Parts: sequence; C-alpha cells; structure tokens
Amino acid sequence: MNDNVTGIILAGGESSRMGRNKALLNVGGKKTIERIRNIMAPLCEEVMVVSDESALYHFLQVPITNDIFPGKGPLAGIHAGLSASKNKWNLVAACDMPLIDQAVIKVLVAEAAKHPEADVILPASAGKDQPLCAVYNKRSLSVISEALKENELKLQQVFSRLQVAKVTEEQGREYGLSGWERSFYNMNHPEEYDYICKILADGDF
Repeated sequence: MNDNVTGIILAGGESSRMGRNKALLNVGGKKTIERIRNIMAPLCEEVMVVSDESALYHFLQVPITNDIFPGKGPLAGIHAGLSASKNKWNLVAACDMPLIDQAVIKVLVAEAAKHPEADVILPASAGKDQPLCAVYNKRSLSVISEALKENELKLQQVFSRLQVAKVTEEQGREYGLSGWERSFYNMNHPEEYDYICKILADGDF
C-alpha cells in the first residue's frame, strides 16, 4: 500500500456507444469497476469512485463522491476526486479500462516521486496521451477549478496551464513492462468489450 496515493475511479458518462453501463459490465468474473478497484486497492491508501449515481456502486464499499460541476465531463470527475482526496498524489482511472496493470501503476507513482514539481504524470500509449489513466498532484485542483468555471473542458487545454511530466512507451519498456499499451485499452463499443473478455478468458492477462 502507498500511504501517499489515492485511487480515483471515474464512473460518469452515458456509455451511449456501448448501450450499457460500462462500469457494471462483467469482465473476467467481476464487474469492470470492481476489477479496477481490486487492482488499485493494494497500491493506494484509499480508493474512491466519482459518480452522480452513488446507489449503483455501494457494493464496492468505498467512498463515493459527486461532481461539483455536474455535466462537464471527465475534467469535472477529476476535479471532484481531487477535491475529496486527502493525498498529494492521485491515480485517476476511467471505469472502462479493466486491463490496467499494477506494474504500470507502480511506474506512474515512481515517476511522480521523481518529478515533485509536476502537476500531472501523463503516460502516452500508441502515440496518444492517456489523461484518464494518469497521476495528478492535488495542487492541480485550483487550475482545474478555474478551467471548469471558464467552461474550458478539454484536458489538453488545461494541461497547457499545468506542469506535465510525460511517461512514454519507451520509458515503460525501460522498466521492463510488457503490459503498457494494453493497460490503456478502453472499451467504448461492444466489439471492444468482447475483445477484452477474450483476453481475460484466454488467460493472456
């Protein structure tokens, strides 16, 4: 357990492309959000869920917090989680990324320790930044709050106001990780859900 890290699971969004609540889909014998909680829990002092539908997630037996800026997307979820967190560093993950690897989490937390000046430890995979599986310093809260008040909801625009330390796939490989890219695989469509279920059924994770 890391005494200085809070795990924050974002369970907002309408899951419109999936047609069902992604957080509650069964993957590998567990609900997606339950699997993510179980992955985070040994590595975080506390784990919480951000959702405006708290009744759906009481079974997780973790704190649940609501958006302070409802209807403003993932940035509002990050803001709510950071507001409720008691720790400096916060691992944020979307509820539709059930293949996240504990080894990847350890790398992101290690990079946070190396970069105390950073507001965000931002991994990249397949050439794309992954802000919904990243580590945020609580001090980024004031900038995020101002952005929400200004209705600036694009994460990349907000990052331009923050100190960002990027972690590339190449750096991940230097740590000897094999599950880097897979950790950031999310599921928006039924075929992506089927693919994740197949990976878990085949024992490839």
